[in-house]
Amino acid sequence: MTRKQKGLYLLMLLPLAVAVVALFFLPARFPASMDSQGNVTGWYTKYVLLLLPALSIMMGLFTINMQKRASSMGARGERLALMAYVSGMLAMLVFLLITVYAVYSAFVLSAFIP
Repeated sequence: MTRKQKGLYLLMLLPLAVAVVALFFLPARFPASMDSQGNVTGWYTKYVLLLLPALSIMMGLFTINMQKRASSMGARGERLALMAYVSGMLAMLVFLLITVYAVYSAFVLSAFIP
């Protein structure tokens, strides 16, 4: 496994690790939305946080597949593989940041549980 692939796998699985650790500390449900008076109008279960890591893993596997396909195309394919790697790393970083923000928001909103 190359260094590039290790980086992709790390960024692909890190959102899952963050979400799984957060599941142990979150209540069973937390507020999803509130009205103008501060009353809770909708709820999420804590397991909804696993959706983003699932998307991250699917995107990571797609990126790895595109890298392998592009690198088998010769000299032009090497440039395409590099583009797939860079765009994949950026996408994985965005998924990680969104997951961290979602976990943070869940912890903040769980403070509103009576």
